[in-house]
Amino acid sequence: MTFESRLNDGFEQMMAYRASIGYATATYRSSVPPFINFCVLNYPGAKSITQDMVNQWLSHYPYSDNGRAVFLSLLREYTKFLCFLGHDDYIPDDDYTVIRTAYNPFLFTDSELFSLFDALDRYRGDTSGKRLLPEMVLPVYSRMLYCCGMRPQEPPALLKKDIDLSVMTSLSYLPYPPQRLRTKLPTVWTEEQIEAIVHAVDTTTPVGKRDYAIVLLGARLGLRIGDILKLTLNDIDWNKKQLSIIQSKTREPLTLPLPEDVGWAVIDYLKNGRPIVSDE
Repeated sequence: MTFESRLNDGFEQMMAYRASIGYATATYRSSVPPFINFCVLNYPGAKSITQDMVNQWLSHYPYSDNGRAVFLSLLREYTKFLCFLGHDDYIPDDDYTVIRTAYNPFLFTDSELFSLFDALDRYRGDTSGKRLLPEMVLPVYSRMLYCCGMRPQEPPALLKKDIDLSVMTSLSYLPYPPQRLRTKLPTVWTEEQIEAIVHAVDTTTPVGKRDYAIVLLGARLGLRIGDILKLTLNDIDWNKKQLSIIQSKTREPLTLPLPEDVGWAVIDYLKNGRPIVSDE
């Protein structure tokens, strides 16, 4: 498999996984593929994503501070997923953390809002060939945004059954409207389903031993995948049978008891599945 196909295949697998649990993929699709193309074109003999590739991309692309922070967050999750698949790609660490600039929205005064609504009410546009007349849509749309607190994508999704004109309220959109674009909520698995997943892993192969340890760390200890991928031998105290980490998401320390089956799964992977590497 070529470097290009590996990166693209891994990206599509990640997008399929996110879509399967109802998460959005649009931001990833607009941000990560250009970086992949940059790496493929400028590093034709590469095998893995490196820190130098990240540095060169950041110097090449004119991000704002906020845009840089968003990209690094997306890239970090993408490379974590690649490592989860068994590849050795560079995961941007905390050295790349960017403090975002707070956005202060402009707040209209009452007089400005009245002037805006008055201008929209007086608007007469070119209605030829248009199914929805702008002079009818704009006054309603703008009032839904500013008076009802709706997001821009929500008024077009309103249905007649969402509104009760007898009390002049929008039933489905107060206080927080449903996200129609999300197909389903993330699944909460039962204990039986979790055990079925645990026992479905093939532990006769090195990759299976690694996956079994990862699944148990998540199922038994509730660790996030990012924290599992960052685990080192120094995080485990075998004498006290406990695991201590700094959580990637919250930066808070966390110490957990190490269940016997989790400990043996990690030992089995270290002794019989893990390739010879220099780090821990």
